[in-house]
Amino acid sequence: MGQPVEVGALALRSAPWGLITNGHSWTDQEDRLTADWLKRVVAQNSMREHKCVRCAVYMAERLNRHIILLILGVCSLSITSPSGETRAIWWTPKLNLKDRSEIVMRLRTPFEGQITVAKNHASATVANCIDYLNYAQAGYKPQSDRELAVFRSSGIDCQALQILQRAVPARISYLDDFRLDQNAPNELPPQFAVTISPEELQSLTKARARGLSWQQYQPQLKTEIGQDSLTVIHGDARAVLEIYAKGDFNRDGIEDIMIREDTSLISGTYSTSHLFVLTREGKRGALRVLKEYE
Repeated sequence: MGQPVEVGALALRSAPWGLITNGHSWTDQEDRLTADWLKRVVAQNSMREHKCVRCAVYMAERLNRHIILLILGVCSLSITSPSGETRAIWWTPKLNLKDRSEIVMRLRTPFEGQITVAKNHASATVANCIDYLNYAQAGYKPQSDRELAVFRSSGIDCQALQILQRAVPARISYLDDFRLDQNAPNELPPQFAVTISPEELQSLTKARARGLSWQQYQPQLKTEIGQDSLTVIHGDARAVLEIYAKGDFNRDGIEDIMIREDTSLISGTYSTSHLFVLTREGKRGALRVLKEYE
């Protein structure tokens, strides 16, 4: 039997774990990374029953890198969504967007009122989403709490539009059964809890580390279901949630969901807004935060 043929270049242009191979020789460490990466992908995407993937896993356990890579190349062509179709990108009508080709125009659409922001001794005027994205990223903020609330509320739409601009249709979705109903706090992570004091933030950090859901973190939650929203109340804190968009926002093939949260204190003037990009990587389990914006 002749020498085995190197097929790494045929299956993978670069290693999916971020390591770029020099030349055609693989090290033992790259063997191990190949096996670990493949097992992780299979676990996250619930593809254990796919014959092609099962064969690759079998070879991964035996560290035969040449066959692993060849099978991966074939699998990439054969594994699709359960329905064999991609999922259409969806967004809320509140973004005032008929088609994604209008996003650039929407980003330039003037706000109802201009907002003055400052950083150190410099100041600027935010008149549209382009201004917001530039100055918010640079650390500029309004000086008053009232203007800061307006700044963040308007900015959520800007962030959503920018994320939507990069979205692609998903091949797989595990979000079909997710709804903003009374069960949602059992599936949402604790980051949705309103945190104001350092003590609350420290408690939230511990809840995240323990893998608790929002409901487990705050068992006394009360919910009110609206037409397109869910209001969650915990003590004096109120959070209003809306689904803003669905699509593959991080381009891993799995459908993600964008949820806007507007929070306030019932007996106070505090208010702010957040945007969460979440995903679920299996048919069951809590949603995981990919990115949080404010």
